[in-house]
Amino acid sequence: MTRHLEIIFYGLACFHYKDDGTLGVLFPDGRNTSNIGDVDAHTAALWVRGREAIATARWPWPASRNDFEIQEPSTLEIHGLKPTPLNVGDLRDHLPRLTDADPAFKLSPQPDTILKMTVDRGSLTAHVLGKGMILTRWGVEADGDAPIKFACGQYSLVLAPDTHQVMIANVALNGDTGSNHFRIYRKLGTNQEGDLEVPDRRLAAQSGGLNLDDPSDGYSEKVLTPRIPCSNAFDK
Repeated sequence: MTRHLEIIFYGLACFHYKDDGTLGVLFPDGRNTSNIGDVDAHTAALWVRGREAIATARWPWPASRNDFEIQEPSTLEIHGLKPTPLNVGDLRDHLPRLTDADPAFKLSPQPDTILKMTVDRGSLTAHVLGKGMILTRWGVEADGDAPIKFACGQYSLVLAPDTHQVMIANVALNGDTGSNHFRIYRKLGTNQEGDLEVPDRRLAAQSGGLNLDDPSDGYSEKVLTPRIPCSNAFDK
């Protein structure tokens, strides 16, 4: 029987096309936001769900109830996924674009990230949660009986076969709901100065079929706002 895994991009993440035709995903480093104005600090993490699923962890940073923090800039690699075709559909128009927020926005050759990764298989769709938070769903398949491993350099999480969902998060866990989280995307650009207001999506987000298993302790109650704290953008 085919094992499916749902990977949710939950928080600040920017999709961009790489030279080889795959998608790169950049998570701006929000640990220290003092250089970009009054913006809440953000924490990156892997949230393995359900919480009762057992992950074999070799992990140096704080972890609690299947929430695994990422505290140093890392590259995430996911092993054990079936090499299916990559399907992004018209995802790019369902997400706000950074060039709509600032026509002069340009990704830096060395963006300030807490995490970066490549998406080269599976299917991506965009969804709206609650009052306007955008989430991106990445549906993938396990490669036969191979274990699925999330690796940040020498550190890793090996998922139990019954794990059904992993959220890759980059969020303010104890933030001010009035803060412009979107401005943290300045960390990825050649110009890190100036505000960066949330642009409109060019198309309404795709709907239906997205159920989150307990995003994180108290997060959905504390920080969901009518703004869009989870937004992504990519341009060729």
